[in-house]
Amino acid sequence: MSYSCRERDSHAFRLAVSRGTILHSCEGDMPATAQTWLELFTDWPADVPRVGIIVSTLNEQTPFKNFWMRGDLLLLERNVPDANGGRFVLVSFDVINTVKLSSPLNDSTIAKAGFTGAERPLAERFRRGAG
Repeated sequence: MSYSCRERDSHAFRLAVSRGTILHSCEGDMPATAQTWLELFTDWPADVPRVGIIVSTLNEQTPFKNFWMRGDLLLLERNVPDANGGRFVLVSFDVINTVKLSSPLNDSTIAKAGFTGAERPLAERFRRGAG
């Protein structure tokens, strides 16, 4: 099966809508590229706190409460120090598999991020208990 998404570079951010508040590299057989993740963090919506969890290609989870970028590197500020006292982690964009967002999203923020296609607004889904 070939991967046929015409908007591959924005695909990862759009999946946040379909998965609640989880961003995953891809549902096809071609993973997101380092460029995809670079663009995601570069264009991070101002309404969304810079908080979440990075899951690496080795399935290691790194919670973060802020981030900075330089070239192909992402500097994450950890929520709490790791077992060795490390408070910051440098991650290469090419080892990111998934980004989990721990903040709730609303329709306005989702639309500003370029997402379309929800069958009904979030508020309507939660009001009816269909979550």
